Amino acid sequence: MRLVAGASMIPHIDKADKGGEDAYCICTAGLGAIGVADGVSGWAEEGIDPAEYSRTLMRHCELAIEAAGTEAQGREVIRDAHQKTVMAGSSTVCLALMKPEGRLEVVNLGDSGVRVIREGVVAFASAAQQHMFNMPFQLSHPSIIESPDDADSASSSVVDVQPGDVIVLATDGLYDNMFDEEIARLCGDYMNRRRKSMRLLGSGDKPPTASELAAAAVAQARQQQFTCAEAGFLAQEIARLAHCYAHDPCRRTPWSVASCEQGFSWAHYFADGGGKMDDCTVVVAFVQPDTPQ
Repeated sequence: MRLVAGASMIPHIDKADKGGEDAYCICTAGLGAIGVADGVSGWAEEGIDPAEYSRTLMRHCELAIEAAGTEAQGREVIRDAHQKTVMAGSSTVCLALMKPEGRLEVVNLGDSGVRVIREGVVAFASAAQQHMFNMPFQLSHPSIIESPDDADSASSSVVDVQPGDVIVLATDGLYDNMFDEEIARLCGDYMNRRRKSMRLLGSGDKPPTASELAAAAVAQARQQQFTCAEAGFLAQEIARLAHCYAHDPCRRTPWSVASCEQGFSWAHYFADGGGKMDDCTVVVAFVQPDTPQ
């Protein structure tokens, strides 16, 4: 099996002119890999563009994956990219790498994350890493600033996946504004629409003819063959909805719920709901057989 991926990135409304501070990569080397990085915006106060660090980090991750192919190991990819990103700045990072025998390696440092959606249900969810509320684990080059976090701090999981699974890898601009069940429902609805759009063998009183059986076999094979454009379309659907919720002052979101639970003095602003405006980067990858069936 391999990954077929596409992405969508919607910047914070105040950062639209520069394209936001997130970055992503889609690698076709090996069986496919995807990644996101979320530049820490606080660096802007020191006159440093946070996007430079996240984008450079992602470029080095992509190069390391391309060099290693199916032998790439998530933590080692992050370690290599971390060492080579020698500049001021910091970023979270999350990778998903397809491995032989239907295994997906997920490595996450910070509050980005991965969801594996199967038949409209969350089959796997990575956990966010935070030192405290809204202070995620992050990478900074040790020659620039001391940081307690490095590649060894990242969580690592190996997930068994199946053809037709939808992998959603995104920055916190998604997960602060949409609950997992909402993401899963959106993916499930898309897959159902996709199935209905294909010519499948329907039930009937008469036995199917040879031509009908052949057409059904082709349709079933097509169901498991995805395109990057399809993945990009679904990523855009998810990102647009999350961005819409970020604007909504009355929407119950993971951010509004978590903020109220913290009991901060400003939490009352979210008592009636509300999203969190942020960059939102979503990468969607479909799991499909490596060769047509």
